[in-house]
Amino acid sequence: MSKRSHPRRYPPLSATFVHSATAEGEYHTPDRTTAPVAPATVTLTSSRQPTVHPLAFDTEQLDAQAQKEKTLEALDDVISLLKDVDVHDKALHVTTQAESPAANEGAIPQQHKHKYGLGFAPSKRRQPQGQTSEASTTTVTSNDETESAESAAQATSFFLDYMPDDEVQKQIKEGKLCIGRIRINKKNTSEAYAVCDALGADILILGFRKRNRALEGDKVAIRLTDLDKTLQMKEASDRKKFPRKPIVDQSLSQTLEESIAGNGLSTLSHIKYCGEVVAIIEKAQQHPYPGILVYQRPQGNKVKINTINPGSRSARDIYFKASDKRMPTMAISAASLNPDIIKDLSSLSQRLFLAEIRSWPANVEYPLGQIKQEIGLIGDLKAETLGILAENNVDDSDFSPAVLQCLPQTPWRIPQQQYKIRRDFRAGRIFTIDPETARDLDDAVSIKRVDGFWEVGVHIADVSHFVKEGSALDEAAERRATSTYMTEMVVPMLPRLLCEELCSLNPGVDRLTFSVVWKMSEDAEILDTWFGKSIIKSCAKLAYSHAQSVIEGGHIPSTVEITDHNVHDVESDILQLHAFAKTLRARRFENGALTMNNIKLSFNLDDNMHPEGVYVYRQQDANKLIEEFMLLANMSVANQISKYFPEIALLRRHSAPIQRRLDEFCDQAEKLGFDFDGTSAKTLQECFDNVDTPEVRMVLWLLATKPMVRATYFCTGIVEEKDWRHYALNVPKYTHFTSPIRRYADVIVHRQLEASLTHGNFKLDSLRVEAIAKQCNDRKEAAKNAQEQSGHLYLCVYLVRLEAEQGPVIREAIVIAVLDQAFDILVPEFGIEKRIHMDALSISRFTHDQAKCQLTLVWPTTRPQQDQTLQKLPQSSEMELSDTNNTSSDVNTNGDSSIRASMFDTYIVKQEIRVLARLMVTLKPNMARSPPIINASPVPPTFA
Repeated sequence: MSKRSHPRRYPPLSATFVHSATAEGEYHTPDRTTAPVAPATVTLTSSRQPTVHPLAFDTEQLDAQAQKEKTLEALDDVISLLKDVDVHDKALHVTTQAESPAANEGAIPQQHKHKYGLGFAPSKRRQPQGQTSEASTTTVTSNDETESAESAAQATSFFLDYMPDDEVQKQIKEGKLCIGRIRINKKNTSEAYAVCDALGADILILGFRKRNRALEGDKVAIRLTDLDKTLQMKEASDRKKFPRKPIVDQSLSQTLEESIAGNGLSTLSHIKYCGEVVAIIEKAQQHPYPGILVYQRPQGNKVKINTINPGSRSARDIYFKASDKRMPTMAISAASLNPDIIKDLSSLSQRLFLAEIRSWPANVEYPLGQIKQEIGLIGDLKAETLGILAENNVDDSDFSPAVLQCLPQTPWRIPQQQYKIRRDFRAGRIFTIDPETARDLDDAVSIKRVDGFWEVGVHIADVSHFVKEGSALDEAAERRATSTYMTEMVVPMLPRLLCEELCSLNPGVDRLTFSVVWKMSEDAEILDTWFGKSIIKSCAKLAYSHAQSVIEGGHIPSTVEITDHNVHDVESDILQLHAFAKTLRARRFENGALTMNNIKLSFNLDDNMHPEGVYVYRQQDANKLIEEFMLLANMSVANQISKYFPEIALLRRHSAPIQRRLDEFCDQAEKLGFDFDGTSAKTLQECFDNVDTPEVRMVLWLLATKPMVRATYFCTGIVEEKDWRHYALNVPKYTHFTSPIRRYADVIVHRQLEASLTHGNFKLDSLRVEAIAKQCNDRKEAAKNAQEQSGHLYLCVYLVRLEAEQGPVIREAIVIAVLDQAFDILVPEFGIEKRIHMDALSISRFTHDQAKCQLTLVWPTTRPQQDQTLQKLPQSSEMELSDTNNTSSDVNTNGDSSIRASMFDTYIVKQEIRVLARLMVTLKPNMARSPPIINASPVPPTFA
């Protein structure tokens, strides 16, 4: 049998399926649907040898006209089998045997025979008893002309061929196609969405084929399809795919719907448009992904067709499953692999690899991939960290020689010319306040009394002096766009010579800066603002803890070196800055600002960089001091550059929350006993301020973040001015200026600010600025994801260590959502959010009260001993004890029930699960998979 490097094309397939009326067994569809089926056998015959594969077809799907597309997916299983071999005389036999007693002895199996090009016709057969041809035959047809053409095309290919570019542009102009970027639902990868600006709404792209090989972030052309039909198919699929469908209190289910809303995607009930991808206009940047190799053909969570064959070198023998579920499975040619990789097949599932997509023709189900490298074992900190960086496309490689050549020679000194053209602040009392471990110090502050007023300065490292526009260094900085802060390391945007030395505002050395200086009154009113290039000499490197000590009435530790100034004056400056910061902050919130406090974990690492402690990082007044003046600088610069460059300024906006979801949150909060007004950011903040309990406030904050959208960079010439506003800050204009060492957007803003001050031209047009904004948005999100994944990885490692040292890890959790067969919890100590499903618990039964939005769990439990005197009590006595708060205080002791209960070894305890209820949970880390996970389960309540 000859081998081919790729599957061949085949003529169109039309099909009529005949099947038995009764069936047994299960069939796992590509979207993980489980349904009763009729067993079937597919036999491929050739002149050389037959190949037999077990297969099953979903009889329910074949009977349902609304499931026509699912039927085509079942047919594709047959097609894929035929493509696995290369023969000239193929014959396909599909046989189903009725399992009912009426169809046993003497029944002739239903049978079809198909040869490519001849159609699919029923063979002559005798009907099993009790059946009719009308009941047992389903013909795949389509009344829609487009779908007929699509079905015919999909018979020869898994996907439609892409529309030619000229036709795409033509149909876009005619309004027949929409443009959007693909976003794939992480928790249900059969769903994807694209935002179409022309429609002002999301377009649902349902199913693997409708997505037509588009990947996350691709810019695609979309043809709209029938909405009602698509939603009917979706609902029918969900009934099988998600038996624990989260339909509870309507507002809560839509606020925290696992499959969609949790990922910021539209809920199904509010979908207005459905479509299919007909062309990819712009591919997202492709890169290797981490994952594992398997010797089987994966499909969803099941193995559809087992092709384990260690001795084979077939291109279909090996598949790559990426850790990111949004990525498709890749087919890997075994011949392309290093023999060392596959010599130990038993260890494949424990090893991490990086792979990337090479091509994805329309006639293959899986893209053709290539293994780039093996990075280590699953669960190994280094290997998992490399995987996180790769998954998020974070470039941690060394800077190229061309980039390094752009750096100044060391030792470097400020050129004398710079002293002549810059404002000299070196004699001023200027200092930095940063995290204790910070090495890239890009901002410093100062304050002094001048002529009855206060002169307050923010001094930012002048990175743009070193990063020349258009240089190799500039291009590298734009590609990275941001520094990425992992738990144990930083992947810098710029070479360390700049980050940690020449640009870092280290104490005792002259440094080039870009300053914003305000003239303020006693009540922190801004009377005047000055922008300009400057030179400073910091007198101290302070940590937040040092400044906090001063604010709380203490002093700067004697171990902190202060040059050219005395410690008392520096402490006085801190107190005055703190007073101004409090005034500025109060004024901001009076004007309608909103603060969003997310849980952020910090770790204590041992000498081997392994976690030995973890804690929730909490902002103190010292943090807020620096935050207020950085915000003020950013707002001041935004006003300046948008004034001089109204068409090309790089700003940052934050759109208002999705109103429907915000209303749902407010309704849910009201049912919990809290009055929330989502009219504005100000009213929302006031409501949070009225919540006294910190843990409850934390839960409500968590729920309130669901309607929120992320802030993004943009070019003013592309977005209408009414949409420039920053919702959370409640200001009309905002940008990023204060962190150019770690954010490329700030470098661009520095250049625009300089051009505005010198009345020079800024060279980039609006389209180029918008492209930079998009790059910064994409890389900022990737860096944030990498940071969160790194924190999760280290938390898992810490919990493994804690479990080994202390036994089961049991912590208090707060219920944040209740669904009909599951509930969500938050573990405040670790910031862990988890969903707990009823079918995963060792409970006797449970009930769901939709009106109360409550689950009642019934647990079996035992008492260690019995009172012998109670053995004579009637054995028919029963008892249920209610344990709402994990204690025995709610035990029903009416009459002799508590005595009668003692005669049993097993007791029943009820536990009520409501939003904001507290319970103890066991946290179980699993490092045997990648990425690692943390399982949570309630601690069964027991008698006191």
